[in-house]
Amino acid sequence: AGLHLNLTEGYAVTPYDQIPSLANSSGFLYHHPFELLKALLRQRVRLIDLEREIRGQLQKVSAAGIRLTHLDGHKHVHVVPKVFHLICRIAPDYGIRAVRSTIEKTPKLHSLIARNFGRVGQIFKQYVFGKTLSGTFLLASFGNGSRALKTPERFYGITQTGFLDLRAFSDMVGGLPNGISELMCHPGYVDEELTRTPTRLHFQRERELELLIGREVRVLLENAGVVLASYRDLGDCRNNG
Repeated sequence: AGLHLNLTEGYAVTPYDQIPSLANSSGFLYHHPFELLKALLRQRVRLIDLEREIRGQLQKVSAAGIRLTHLDGHKHVHVVPKVFHLICRIAPDYGIRAVRSTIEKTPKLHSLIARNFGRVGQIFKQYVFGKTLSGTFLLASFGNGSRALKTPERFYGITQTGFLDLRAFSDMVGGLPNGISELMCHPGYVDEELTRTPTRLHFQRERELELLIGREVRVLLENAGVVLASYRDLGDCRNNG
């Protein structure tokens, strides 16, 4: 299992008086990654507060008896350079040997747009965001001990968020080279709690779930010779970081 590190939404795990520069007096974290990034650039967030909250989340999950294999971030906050540098130093203390890379493999954009022409603006926005995250990860992972953590060799799914269908899946699988690739997706069920959550992904979660457990996807993977793996399997691979 992996830790989906959250530094930007809801209550912090660590008491407010121990991380006063990261959360407000009610214990709420900054509400958006860009707000956190601005605060870090302006030196309004102490790195010791970040470290305490990161360790607090890792300790809480470990105390529940969950063996952690990797780490990623809510809204990709783990690629913020100062956060990433802390992760590279802290994660090995908890047996974590891998982290998500956000260097996105470019999808067949024209095909995706053709099937969702009414949402071309959202797709293009996500495509640009994917390129931004790719550059940010390259910057964050340059040196700074990042070789201590492994990453998959390719990453897919930012541009396709909310638009993942059988054709998009087929386009990705059909172009996979040898090696380990990761697909980010959001399968799930829509319940009352989710409908109250400020997210744009509602029915899309059930659509992705139906896709991923469907026969068509299994056939695509078998025909392409793709073997499903987990982050635990990265332990047997060389570090490509």
